[in-house]
Amino acid sequence: MSTTPVHLITGLLGSGKTTLLQNLLKQKPSEEKWGIIINDFGPLTIDATLVAGADKIVEVRGGCVCCSAQHGLRQALDALLKAGITRILVEPTGVSHPAEITDLFLHHPALELQAIVAVMTPQQLTPARWEKSALMRDLAMLADLVVLNKIDLATADVIQQAEQLLCQQPRPPQTILRASHADCQLHDLLKPHSPPPLLIWQHKPHQCTSFMPHETDLPGLIDAQRSESDGLITLGYRWGPEAVFSRPALRQVFADTAPHRGKGLIRTGKRWQSLQWADNILSLQETAWQRDSRLLVFFDRADAIEPFETRLKDSILLKLAQ
Repeated sequence: MSTTPVHLITGLLGSGKTTLLQNLLKQKPSEEKWGIIINDFGPLTIDATLVAGADKIVEVRGGCVCCSAQHGLRQALDALLKAGITRILVEPTGVSHPAEITDLFLHHPALELQAIVAVMTPQQLTPARWEKSALMRDLAMLADLVVLNKIDLATADVIQQAEQLLCQQPRPPQTILRASHADCQLHDLLKPHSPPPLLIWQHKPHQCTSFMPHETDLPGLIDAQRSESDGLITLGYRWGPEAVFSRPALRQVFADTAPHRGKGLIRTGKRWQSLQWADNILSLQETAWQRDSRLLVFFDRADAIEPFETRLKDSILLKLAQ
């Protein structure tokens, strides 16, 4: 029985997983049919909107595919296999533990798990965060290939320190690839996963909580939802097309409040922008028209939410929908 190669693209929040997917899709051989599974932890579609070039994209929303959304992952895999997809790429959330996802792929009779990729940044791989984050250590220990991304934003000493942390663990990755914009080559991924003989996971399996309505007085909102998991509070906001954001004001909002992570699709004037907040840097890039504005923000402290929303309110203008 022939099998379909499946690639697992893991990594922490804001490391550049979606950018890596975009770069790989540009290298897709014309004779192959690619299917993408994107797991957005929140109730909003953001990452899947930014990915183009796949033959089929399936979204799994509202939880992590390693726990509460694993049934959705199984359904997505079945749908892609029935559609005749010849290569599958899976991007879980930045808080997903890879162990149960890997087990599913290894025991699926129609799949062949390829080299597992972990996207990380030197800014994330500090001794203090390495010691604190069991998930970070487990991601690195399971990965065959670590893409050390955003090296253009780090000094040589910080990069060297990050690589030393990766190499000092019980199972170092086979390959560490330095990258500035997740510019990985497809051939780097085209080899089978090499399972470690025995691993003791340091990160306890988690169970995502359901999203619940979030009370806020932000203008123009269609809805707002909230969830908590592994010490992170996730807020998802959605506005109608009449909500217009000031780019300078938005930059000030994130600079002043510095949430753990943020991403979204927002309207600024007559244009739409994709928003990414990671490693204390806000990037806004023009994107295609959207039917509404969406923002997903992660906080590691509950008391940071009110100051963020207070400042965010000042960045929103309401205009007649065009």
